[in-house]
Amino acid sequence: MRRAILAATLLAAATVPVAHAATPRAGSGSLNEAPLIEPGEYRDTILPGEQLFYAVRVQPGQRLALRARVEVDSVRFRDLAAVVAFRPLGPLRETVEPEGEAQARPGAPEIGWELPVPDPAATDPYRGPGVWYLAVHAQFGGGGTPPRAEIPFTFALERAGEAGSTPTTAPTPAPVPRPARDRIGEGPDPAAVGAIGMSGLIVGLAGGALLGRRRRR
Repeated sequence: MRRAILAATLLAAATVPVAHAATPRAGSGSLNEAPLIEPGEYRDTILPGEQLFYAVRVQPGQRLALRARVEVDSVRFRDLAAVVAFRPLGPLRETVEPEGEAQARPGAPEIGWELPVPDPAATDPYRGPGVWYLAVHAQFGGGGTPPRAEIPFTFALERAGEAGSTPTTAPTPAPVPRPARDRIGEGPDPAAVGAIGMSGLIVGLAGGALLGRRRRR
């Protein structure tokens, strides 16, 4: 009898899918101390009213993509926060708007976004390579002091695009001077005529001065 119960228990356990375990990673309350992470799936907790930061390095041709979920039921979510916002910050720590923010809410705990391909010619705001940041903010919606209760969440941060695929502008070739033989039949060069005339004038003045000296002797 015990063997039959044990066999049935093992069979039931084998049919239950194993959930993918996200890597625990504590964010920082300061941008200067944000942990540098690699693309992957992570889990952390946040307090109502708190803000956490994570850093990730982005190469030329890449952009950030995010999937996130707040791991509480709707009733508990509503008691702890109005929304939990996930937004990216560029290397200059500027908010990327309007497509760069998503808010998890009670009843809709899953969010996601993917930043658009950056325009190589755009400079404001700067969206090029460098260290980017993910900011997570649990916005407390109630009055008074926020409760000291942790809100668990998971997020998968990826780098979309291929590194080094940023298009480059081809240099403009310098104009090639035309050989002298190509200008045959176009008439005399005005610059050359002017130079010859000036040379004749200088020679004539020099000759007149010399002749005047000889006559005074």
